Amino acid sequence: MYKVAVIDDEPYIRDSLVNTIDWKGLHCSLVFAAEEGKSAYASILKHEPDIILLDIHMPGMSGLEIVEKIVQKNMACKIVIISAYQDFNYVKQALQLGVFDYIAKPIRNREVKDIVIRAKKVIDEERRKKTEEKTMQEEMEVLTEYFKHTKQLLSSQVIHNMIHHQSYDESLLMLPENIQKHATLVIQSQSKESDRVVNKKYILDFIDSIKAKVDYQMVQTIMNGDIVLVLFFSKNTSAHAYKIYAKRLSIAILDFVKEWEDVGIYIGISTLYNDVDSLSHSYKEALNAAGNHFFSSNKDIVFVDEEHTNKRHAKFSIVHDLDYFYHTLVNGEEKALEKQLELLIAGIENYAGGNISVAKTLLSEICITIARYSASHVANNQKLLPLNKVLFDINELNHMDEAFAYIKNYLKSALHVPEKDPDYSPLVNKVIKYIKQHYMHGISLNSTSQEVALNPSYLSRMLKKETGRNFSDIVLEERMKAAKNMLRNPKLRLNEIAVQIGYKDYSYFYQVFSKYEGMTPMQYRKTCKEI
Repeated sequence: MYKVAVIDDEPYIRDSLVNTIDWKGLHCSLVFAAEEGKSAYASILKHEPDIILLDIHMPGMSGLEIVEKIVQKNMACKIVIISAYQDFNYVKQALQLGVFDYIAKPIRNREVKDIVIRAKKVIDEERRKKTEEKTMQEEMEVLTEYFKHTKQLLSSQVIHNMIHHQSYDESLLMLPENIQKHATLVIQSQSKESDRVVNKKYILDFIDSIKAKVDYQMVQTIMNGDIVLVLFFSKNTSAHAYKIYAKRLSIAILDFVKEWEDVGIYIGISTLYNDVDSLSHSYKEALNAAGNHFFSSNKDIVFVDEEHTNKRHAKFSIVHDLDYFYHTLVNGEEKALEKQLELLIAGIENYAGGNISVAKTLLSEICITIARYSASHVANNQKLLPLNKVLFDINELNHMDEAFAYIKNYLKSALHVPEKDPDYSPLVNKVIKYIKQHYMHGISLNSTSQEVALNPSYLSRMLKKETGRNFSDIVLEERMKAAKNMLRNPKLRLNEIAVQIGYKDYSYFYQVFSKYEGMTPMQYRKTCKEI
């Protein structure tokens, strides 16, 4: 919940903001309302609201003075100024001080809601960045301590400086005289944030354990949260030989981590360079190759030359192809749809040219097109996932093949085409059936994998590959389907529904449902009554 404060000396405006806006529906908690500046500022210090709706003219202390004090204290809150049109000079001063936005009187609730929603998004992004920075700092502290204990801090720092074109003493690398060539590996972890430090430490320990077993030198460091591993070869090492060495090492690292649940490792490998001065270039190559795993179907190891070969520069008009796809939808040409979708996604891969953000934006456009069709042509399609949930899922995808599986399923839902078991392997059908029968209990990926006698990581990959969804997404979908059916029964209380679908904590169910559906359980129940 986001804490909100309302500060205005006009009673009817203050009461209107307090009583006519659905703060709970906005996931906000109204912590206080005030009519006077000094007491309002004291309450701000006490409650530390996230969002403040503040009148610019206040008795005791003006809104502008309150803004100045908040800025001086560097408080992390979003201030929305309330003003009359004649107050624009004051508003201008407030904006210069860094307030989030302003609302002109008379106030419209829709405008307030829109501003609050935007403020929440900015707050979420700032919190996310703060968490990432904290995680990165903790990670670097642990890894610095690790390097100290393994006597590699100096060589690691040299590599770090070489990549950043900073001054360095090459002799600190302590490389034999015949070492001239090098290649760089970038190891990116897709594990949960809380596990990132531990996972990297395990990988670094493993790399240390195999150094004595290989015919080349290795130095590792950490760059922007990724493990960077530089392989140094003798001057006689051929391009073919280095590829064999790099691939063997990468496979060994992947084999080491493959048993970890929810951990994906992607390794990008640069070309072979003839001098250490090119280290910055080889790092960038490896980084780009590692990032290109999204377009390299089922590849955990990507060489930079493969990455370059896979880039296509064919012309692709997303607008034209989306229009054609929509035309195919409207005309009911179901047999042509899957082929058209496959071509559309292939075209996106061509057009994106290795840019994951561009690819995901265009994949989202496909889903928006499908949702637009469903809204206008399919009546009361309860099976279709909320669009905000779909767009979130698209952003979480790791591969283009996952995108095709996910969007194909979304398309079937939009058309109200029932899923057929033959679409999935017998094993995946068995798992989905088990989830449908046990979602109301405390099932997990581990417990389900035991039921089907599979490694959890392998099961997770199979589900993602065939359905385009994670295990937790499938469980969530079943729970939300059941919740929506139960909400149609007015005799069932919300806390009873929460327990029956597997949530012991009603407040957690409330949050999950609201995020999934874009409305609260009570709001959904009301829409069912209206229908």
